[in-house]
Amino acid sequence: MHCAGCISNIERSLAELPEVLSARVNLTQRRVRIEATPDATPELLANAIAHAGYKAIRLDASAARSMSIDPESHSLLLRIGVAGFGFANVMIFSVVVWSGADGTTRDLMHWLSALIAAPIICYSAQPFLVSAVRSLGRFKLNMDVPISLAILLATGQSLFETALGGQHAYFEAALALTFFLLSGRHLDLRTRGAARSAAQQLASIEPEHATVLSDGREVELAIGSVQAGDLVVVRSGSRIPLDGAVRAGSADVDSSFLTGESNPLPVAQGDRVAAGQFVHTGRLSIEVTDTEEGSTLRHLIKLVEFAESAKNRYTGLADRAAAIY
Repeated sequence: MHCAGCISNIERSLAELPEVLSARVNLTQRRVRIEATPDATPELLANAIAHAGYKAIRLDASAARSMSIDPESHSLLLRIGVAGFGFANVMIFSVVVWSGADGTTRDLMHWLSALIAAPIICYSAQPFLVSAVRSLGRFKLNMDVPISLAILLATGQSLFETALGGQHAYFEAALALTFFLLSGRHLDLRTRGAARSAAQQLASIEPEHATVLSDGREVELAIGSVQAGDLVVVRSGSRIPLDGAVRAGSADVDSSFLTGESNPLPVAQGDRVAAGQFVHTGRLSIEVTDTEEGSTLRHLIKLVEFAESAKNRYTGLADRAAAIY
């Protein structure tokens, strides 16, 4: 997803399903939150999104932890570099024409510009062209359609003028448009990557495994397999995996993600602790009181996600204006 047009395309495709009660796309997180009837299956919803031209996967905790800055960022940087190289070189030839070159000299500068610009535009403008073709193939529009039209028309007219020996060519304009739009898209990806969800940052501090005491032995289990009533051992330098009550040991625990207090606080037998708290010193034996889904950390993640995806009156107005545009 790249723009408000993508958002409206996905939301409209989902709204056409009778099983879907509401759908809200979050462009920054690249997620869609769907409220649906019990008849709706993940496959049905994913197929509806695929029909709109986008690939969707079901999100779980492990997928949330693995999300990072968009892998498209590296590809965009390479395309920006190529487009910038072409733009700078074609500008040199254009200066010759602007300085008054005529006849054979002007035609030579135009042909040299065409030899540089045409393959570079085919490579660097691919993100816009592919997205526009995919969107038009499903009889929909997104922001890449007018961008692609501008680049292709500028390049096509320039090639036409060059072939006929005309006075004007606009290869530098097509390359400049490609270069600056790619730069804007890369900055957008960087910004969204930096802002991508406080909930994701919370999810990153949730331990994936817990050390459980079973028949006097310590066994490492995924936290999804730990049940209420199990005893887990947490040593210094580790995070508490699940909510519980301390049954043995004492330690200094960092609870800053919950309370904002940066100084570690002491806990001992009988005290309650929460998933995600960091044990600085000591060793704790904790009786689990809530499973993974019921932990304080998981509830906090859900609350933050809900707040980030909530749709207010101004967001709705912006979406409608973008769809009209």
